Amino acid sequence: MISSNTPTGAEPAPGNRPIDARLLGSPRNRSLAIVALLIVGFVVAATAIVLIAGATPVREYPAALPEGTIQRYIRALDERDLDGAYALLSSAAQGRFSKAQFNEQQYAYGPYGEGSGRLVRIDRTEVTGDRATVALTIEQFWGGGFGSNRTVMHRTIRLVLEPGGWRLDEALVGPELMPAWK
Repeated sequence: MISSNTPTGAEPAPGNRPIDARLLGSPRNRSLAIVALLIVGFVVAATAIVLIAGATPVREYPAALPEGTIQRYIRALDERDLDGAYALLSSAAQGRFSKAQFNEQQYAYGPYGEGSGRLVRIDRTEVTGDRATVALTIEQFWGGGFGSNRTVMHRTIRLVLEPGGWRLDEALVGPELMPAWK
């Protein structure tokens, strides 16, 4: 028995009764219980973070803004609407890449889009006359549990104002929105 601070012969207070050491188990069992509680706490905290982060609403930009053009381009790529994405390229970018070349490079990346573990955030936009640059932060997540990884990339996208609205002045491919190559 583990004794309490109760004087000999006195009845211990209800919350201060002696504890039988056998109820506590061996030191190994206590260590395992502590580790199990820590893991459960970590899982609960991670789940809460994912649920809170996943609940962040997507800001919809007006189509007439450079940000709206970027958003529509990314959405078209995510939905594999390559004709729609190609239509959002400037005439100069379309002159550098035929639709067939653009499609070939997009398909080289394989499927991606909703659920790809990618988050694109528009950080800032600068507009000067008929030219604009949009700074993006792209976060990619893969794996799960203790083996998950994250990559953060920063991209600056150039746009030009043409009849019909803002257009990307370069072809971007893949979930990382990398410049296309010839």
